Amino acid sequence: MRITTGSTDRYIYFVAVDATDMKTRETGLDTFTVWRSRNGLAAVVMTTPTINETNATYMPGVYELLLDEDTTLAAGNDTEEMVFHITQASMAPVTRVVELYRPVLDAALAGHAGAGTAGAALGEIGTAGAGLTVLAQASALATVATAAGIHHAATSATLATIDGEVGDILQDTTSLVADHGDNTLLLQTTIDNYASVTNFTIADGSTHDDLYVGCMIIIRDNGTATNKAVGLISDYDGSTKNVTLAATPPGSTNWTMGNGDHVVIVAAPEVVCSTVAGQISNSVWTASVHPGSTGTGLKLSDIHSALPVLPTKNRALDKFPFLLVSDIDHVSPKTGAIITPTRSIDGGAFAACANAGSGLAEVSNGVYTIDLAASDTNGSSIVLRFTATGADDRVIVFVTQPSTA
Repeated sequence: MRITTGSTDRYIYFVAVDATDMKTRETGLDTFTVWRSRNGLAAVVMTTPTINETNATYMPGVYELLLDEDTTLAAGNDTEEMVFHITQASMAPVTRVVELYRPVLDAALAGHAGAGTAGAALGEIGTAGAGLTVLAQASALATVATAAGIHHAATSATLATIDGEVGDILQDTTSLVADHGDNTLLLQTTIDNYASVTNFTIADGSTHDDLYVGCMIIIRDNGTATNKAVGLISDYDGSTKNVTLAATPPGSTNWTMGNGDHVVIVAAPEVVCSTVAGQISNSVWTASVHPGSTGTGLKLSDIHSALPVLPTKNRALDKFPFLLVSDIDHVSPKTGAIITPTRSIDGGAFAACANAGSGLAEVSNGVYTIDLAASDTNGSSIVLRFTATGADDRVIVFVTQPSTA
C-alpha cells in the first residue's frame, strides 16, 4: 500500500488469528501494542494506536489500524518504506509494510522565488554548465549578460541584483508550474497576432495541421497573472500557427486579451470544468482527426472510462468476478452456491450489496460475477465479502479512483 507523505487518515487492514493454532480468527480484541519503524530508524511503540474491528459478524478477525504517527518523509527523500508490527496477547503477531511517497512536484523550484533557497544555489547553476559567470564581489552586469545572454540597461550591478534577476526567472517558472503541473504539457508560448477571443495566432508551435485539436488551452494575462481563461481548440493551422477555439473560453471576460498574453496547451485533459467540457462538439473529433471516428464525437469522459486504472468511485461496475472454494479443503471450487454479498465502504459497517439477488451469476468452476451498483462503490476504499454455505468466506479489498464524469 502507498500513502502520501504527511497523511494521517489512512487505514491498513490485518487479520487476527489465534496465537496457538494460527488459524482461528479472533474477535473482540483490544489493548493492542503496535511497533513502528520508518526508513531503518529504531523501532518505536505507537503512543495511542487506533485499531477498529471491521465487523465481527461479517468479517470475523478483520481489524483496521489508523496510520497517524511519523508518516512524513525525511527531507530529500521522495519515497520510504515503513513497517508496523502489531501484537496482542491472544493473537499471533502481524507485520504490515507500507510505502510513503511524495507526489510528483518540481520541488527544486515550486514555492521558492529566491535563488539558493531550494534546489541549485546560484553558484551551483554556474558550475552545472548554465553559462552564468557568478562573482563574489560587485561586477558589471554586462559581464553576466555576455555569459548568459541576459540584457539589462544598467551598467553595473551587485550580486544581489543578479540574484534578483534569477529570482524573477524562478518566480515565472513557478507560475508556469501553477498553470499546469503534470507531464501532459504540449506547448508554452504567447499570442503573436490577436484577432478575437476565439481566433488568434501564436508565436511558436507545431508545423503540423490540427495537432492541438481537442486539447485544452490556458490563456494568462501578460499584465495580471491571476487573469486566466480556459478553452478547447477546435482548429489549428500549422503553417500560420493560427488557433481557433470551440467557444468563448470561460474567464476571458475578466480582461482584454491581446498580443503577448501567455498560452499553455495541454494534451487530453483528465478534468475540465463543466462549462469547458460543454464546448466539445462533434466537429472536434472527426474522422480526419481521429481515424475510425463515426463523426458522432468522442467525449473526454469516454476516453477516461475506456482506460480505467482503478474502479471508479460511485460508478456501477458490471460482472465483477470472484472465486469461491470449499470450506472443507479450502482449495476445490465451490459450485452451485447461494451467495450473500455485503460491502463495507470507507471503514463503515457491512451492508448488503444493491444487486444481492439478480445481479449475481455463476460462470463455472467456482467463479461467480456480481453487478456492483454505484452505491456499492461510493467510497475511497471498498471491502467486499461473499459468504455461502459450504464455502470459505471470500473477502476482496480495492480502492477507487475519482469520477471525472
